[in-house]
Amino acid sequence: QEDVEVPNHLKDASRDTEGFGHGAGYLYPHAYRDHWVAQQYLPDALTGRVFYTPTDQGYEATIRDDVLSRRELQIASILEEWNQNAAQRSATAKSCAEPPDADKAGATNSGATGATGGGQKNQIVNPIDKMWHASRIHHGDEKTGENLTFSPGGEKRNEWQRRLDVGRAEALLDIRNTAISLASIKRHTRSLVVGADDGLFLWELWRREAEGFTGGICRSEKGKQILEQYANTLDMIDRPKLALSLDEFEDIDFDYIFFKDELNSKNSFEPFAECLKELKQRFPSAKFVLSQKIPSKTQHLAALLRQAYPQKNELIDKIEKAETEFFTSQEEFNWDESDIASLLKTATQNEAGDDKTNNDESAHDETQNTATHEKIISEKRRINADDVQRWLSPSSRYGAFLAERLSETEIEEFAHLLTESSKNRTWNWESVYCFAFISF
Repeated sequence: QEDVEVPNHLKDASRDTEGFGHGAGYLYPHAYRDHWVAQQYLPDALTGRVFYTPTDQGYEATIRDDVLSRRELQIASILEEWNQNAAQRSATAKSCAEPPDADKAGATNSGATGATGGGQKNQIVNPIDKMWHASRIHHGDEKTGENLTFSPGGEKRNEWQRRLDVGRAEALLDIRNTAISLASIKRHTRSLVVGADDGLFLWELWRREAEGFTGGICRSEKGKQILEQYANTLDMIDRPKLALSLDEFEDIDFDYIFFKDELNSKNSFEPFAECLKELKQRFPSAKFVLSQKIPSKTQHLAALLRQAYPQKNELIDKIEKAETEFFTSQEEFNWDESDIASLLKTATQNEAGDDKTNNDESAHDETQNTATHEKIISEKRRINADDVQRWLSPSSRYGAFLAERLSETEIEEFAHLLTESSKNRTWNWESVYCFAFISF
């Protein structure tokens, strides 16, 4: 029998707040952009169900894209984290204890194999579950009395709360819009998304290319199945074509090919350059768009502490020095936008040099169409005691690195200050992304 209790954070906070937690964790929608915020509004048993999808008729047509976009951004935020964690589990156990974002730098597979070869098999269960019906993801942090009865806690609930009510969907919106703005998408455009498993670029491109073609290469059969399940909720005949390799797109000459976070270390640079060349040979008219997080410029924890404890300069300076050394000395992290620009310049110039005839000026003009720029992507983020313990644990590379440069007492004070300053606080978490438009 379904639990149809109203979520506690939506109950009347003017009564029974102390005993039952009514109203705890409620997010006021009108304090957010467009007067909307992602939080649980349905009873637990109904969370994740799709009850309504606007049609393309009448008034519903005017709200359809907005409704679908918000839904897809929430799904993308879940699938992004799930895909990263799945890659970590299959690659190595060490990553789960790394600092935020650093643990994800090597989590994704390079497009060099994901685009041209078959997808990898992945037997991990669908994180959304059948047709989004039973994800069992819950909102709210304080669980006492009535909360414990009707709102079971656990890791899933905590992940959902951190992900949605701190604005990951807003950050993904910024990434998606910035990347797609680099391409001149028309109704007849034909686009391919490499590594489409989170669906971030896929659905928005599909809506914009109503008379064109949208395809996605997934890295795993499971990722492809999850996207197909969502597509089934759209009640549309012409859906994006999903595949596991390029072989299924032999007859399409794509205008644009999109990538997201294809680089995971300097070792992945050369395979990515080779991937671009192979794709260019298959699709001569294609231009490329890359959205790439720069791990060396991820949010440093010392910067957060400085906001909360400006009087602790001596300790924070030592932490900041150690963090900077960590992110600049590790192979996975010690590269940035300038390295990507050099990679793309070399790759496109070499390819132009191979193909040009006697028209040197023409080849030069083509390479000039390759451009990169950095952008800070901000999101609201919560940190809890488990996060701090995991990051600073000696079993993590980050924690072990800091332990060699800070005393045990300093590490303990670091953990204490970060935990205390994070209570009842949402941090403004900044990441730096490189966006590249590649034409050659």
